[in-house]
Amino acid sequence: MVTVLTDAPLPDYVDGIRLQAFHERDGQSLLIFDREPEVRVGAGELLIPTTLAIVGNERPDDRVRLRLLARKFGTPRVLREAVTQVPSDRIVELHLPIEWLCDGSATQGDSMFCSDPEYTCAGGRCIPKWIDPSTLPSYQPPSGVGGNESASCFDVQTCFANSTAVPLTVAGCSLVVPGEGLQSLNLALVVKPDSGGHCITGGNCLVPISRSPLGWDIASDGARIVLPAAVCTTKANLILAVVASRQCPTKRPAQALCGAWSPFAQSAPMDASATFDAAANMAADGSAGIPIDAPAANSCRENADCVSGNCVTGVCCDVACTGPCRSCAVPGSVGICRPLLAGTVDVTCNASLPNTCGLDGTCDGQGSCRLWAQGTVCGVSSCMMPAAASTFACTATGSCQTTMRDCAPYRCGSEGCLLACATADDCAPGFYCGGERTCVAQKAQGQACTSPAQCAQGFCADGVCCNSACEGTCSQCALPGSQGVCTPIPFGSSPTADCSGGGMCNGLNQCVASPVAKLDFNKEMGSMIIATPLLGLGTGTLRAGVTPGSPAVTGTFIPGVNGNALRLDGTSQHVVFPASAALDRLTQAGGRFTISAWVRPASLPAGNAWAVTRTNNMNLEFVYALGLRDGFPTASVAYWYCAGTAAVPSAAWTHLAATYDGLHLTLYANGAQVCTRYWGLPINSSATPFVLGAQDNAGNVGSLFPGDIDEVWIFDRAMSAAEINKLMEAR
Repeated sequence: MVTVLTDAPLPDYVDGIRLQAFHERDGQSLLIFDREPEVRVGAGELLIPTTLAIVGNERPDDRVRLRLLARKFGTPRVLREAVTQVPSDRIVELHLPIEWLCDGSATQGDSMFCSDPEYTCAGGRCIPKWIDPSTLPSYQPPSGVGGNESASCFDVQTCFANSTAVPLTVAGCSLVVPGEGLQSLNLALVVKPDSGGHCITGGNCLVPISRSPLGWDIASDGARIVLPAAVCTTKANLILAVVASRQCPTKRPAQALCGAWSPFAQSAPMDASATFDAAANMAADGSAGIPIDAPAANSCRENADCVSGNCVTGVCCDVACTGPCRSCAVPGSVGICRPLLAGTVDVTCNASLPNTCGLDGTCDGQGSCRLWAQGTVCGVSSCMMPAAASTFACTATGSCQTTMRDCAPYRCGSEGCLLACATADDCAPGFYCGGERTCVAQKAQGQACTSPAQCAQGFCADGVCCNSACEGTCSQCALPGSQGVCTPIPFGSSPTADCSGGGMCNGLNQCVASPVAKLDFNKEMGSMIIATPLLGLGTGTLRAGVTPGSPAVTGTFIPGVNGNALRLDGTSQHVVFPASAALDRLTQAGGRFTISAWVRPASLPAGNAWAVTRTNNMNLEFVYALGLRDGFPTASVAYWYCAGTAAVPSAAWTHLAATYDGLHLTLYANGAQVCTRYWGLPINSSATPFVLGAQDNAGNVGSLFPGDIDEVWIFDRAMSAAEINKLMEAR
């Protein structure tokens, strides 16, 4: 059971509430209850306290998040939130109070606002929203409220009818513990008129404080009563004094307050003569309060009660303390005539309407009445630009002057600058409508996003703010190192949404057919070399020897350009893949292929040193070959050679690629074309093996390659020069 309570009169303090409940599981939040527009509260409307039942948990770890927003004239005043779990074995009660000390907690930038999203205002300070369900009291159907702690409401009028001002030590925000009667001690804040207190007929306006860890409580030394820190800090300018009484049992936090807004009965008062004597509870050295003349610190009823002869508002004062905006009950200076704190309401200040820029009915903190604050609106605003409004505002000297106001982060509306947003159209350029109906600065390129409106560039692609819509084939805006820039997907990637049927991206925003095979030497097992994808190519065997049936040996694998590379000794080691239909795809329809490899020769031997070959045993011609000849990059079809004019460096990686389009054999070294040669004849094919690191003619092995080989790609089509470069960049 969720109980909504308040410590201030309704609808004077707040006149409407909005209560929301969210079911939370696995990081997801589902709204399960919401009353919007707000529910009106007070006499003739929804009575407070009121309750909301939340039942049922599908899983024990499910959470419920509660959010209570209290408003006055539609303006947010108090925000209270809680997160807990619904127990499955009992009914519990959770209190959501609308507290006077948390006034302003619904306004970002106010001192009461909790900027940490997991904290909420309670007792004038920020506490965690999470509430351990085991600490919640069990619910009992009340004749009062709050787990049956009280059978009646707490009546401020009755319980503080004969209250007495008590000296408050601002340092530590505390007062002395009375000698007896803690069970009937009640404390209240005397607040400015019209600031939300219960105004006693012919007396002060009060906000009662419950005894609790978030209200008043006994300090650990047992000698002092500690009040909420906000009494002496963030709310001090609204508080005129602290009063005590023993008319009623001590108020507990779950006890509702009596009033026209309450459904509960009034509590019975105690002996009216049991007033709280401040003087009797002060230490002999006056340490209970501010050091002042001790006789003048006593409460009084008439001038004759005071040594000074001045009884002012129930307190012995050092002077008569007449005139506007002065008091003998200013916190920290009780008994001394002081100017009232700035903003204190004083009826002698003859308040005028804001549009006059005259007196605002409060004090200026210097003992005089205050003008309406500089910047107070004194006329109807109008829009000059989408995010700028022409406003009429009071000056420091009390005149109404036209000024230009920047509405950012909001746009200008029909009545001036907007204060909240429903859509991005309510926000100034450069802002979007975020959570809590607040306009937030748009995100920079590369930052995470969920919609284009969040991004300064106007594009949200692949979960980040992008420089374009990035809707083309094989393009992405969240690639590592290029977040925020629409970039071609690197060669070899296979995004399902872009390339269907087993295709892959080629680094040029195109989908192309996957390779016949790729050898990256990252899945080797002893002497076995595994080609991926297999496509019938099978597994190669690393052998040592130059005659048929040479024994299989365990390979040497070293760090390569991408993962592992295969190291060959150049004297006997080579890898043999048996003949297969997959290999024959390269010679079908006259022959189309691309073969590439990274090579790092340990030396540059004379003659041929092949990295990749397939021969035709019928006439000892090559089907195709790629490697070195006298140290120069070389490719071959049949008995035609195509060689570069510059030798490759030894002990350094070089990328070699050869293509055949049915007419021309073309050779590339490190992405640059170094040779092309016309052949124009079909390529012969026969059931011969595919060999790495040597030439194999009917089992006679020769032209061995000395050094390292990595990233061997085999395609059954001829690539363009641009694709060759993207292939070389693939990692």
